[in-house]
Amino acid sequence: TFAALGCEPEWVRAPVRRLAQELARDDLQFIVGFAHSAEREALMRFPQGSDGALDTRLNLGVAEVVLFALASREDHGDRAEPGAEHPVGVVPGAVEEPLARARGWSVELAPTHDANLAKLRAGRVHWVLAPRLAFGVADLQREPRVQALKPPVQRALYFAPASRWLFSQHPEFVQAVWLGLCERSRQQPELAQAGEPCR
Repeated sequence: TFAALGCEPEWVRAPVRRLAQELARDDLQFIVGFAHSAEREALMRFPQGSDGALDTRLNLGVAEVVLFALASREDHGDRAEPGAEHPVGVVPGAVEEPLARARGWSVELAPTHDANLAKLRAGRVHWVLAPRLAFGVADLQREPRVQALKPPVQRALYFAPASRWLFSQHPEFVQAVWLGLCERSRQQPELAQAGEPCR
């Protein structure tokens, strides 16, 4: 996608919160695979239609955000709601942090989803809130076993938001990147869950 537009990306890996801050400062120009939220909309540019609403057609994929719990626990039933007394493991700056806080859940932060899974197994958190795709089958089957609870807490759409400055200076380029990444994502069955065409 980027090569077809005459540029070579430099890929950067960093914690979620730092990526968002760097994109807001225009130290980064795109973040590929970032879930949309109202908080993020204020800091970065997501695809928008002519009416100014989020253009969901240009999503790169969709994932359910779910609660994970130890399979041996008896108290979660179909899904007991977390409360203020039992902490929920979340990644700071990730889409699940404001989701948990808005529900009044006690939040325990860890830098990665894997770190939260370790906290769950060690009994330091009662639940982990994360996208269903955060853990593979092998991660969940290792003892003590962990299961995803139903129903999902939320369905999150993932995009490649751009820095607001880049979009203000080069909107056609940003739109071309979004379209190219969207079309590429539709060629990958594990990502093409939203089912919408990109245009």
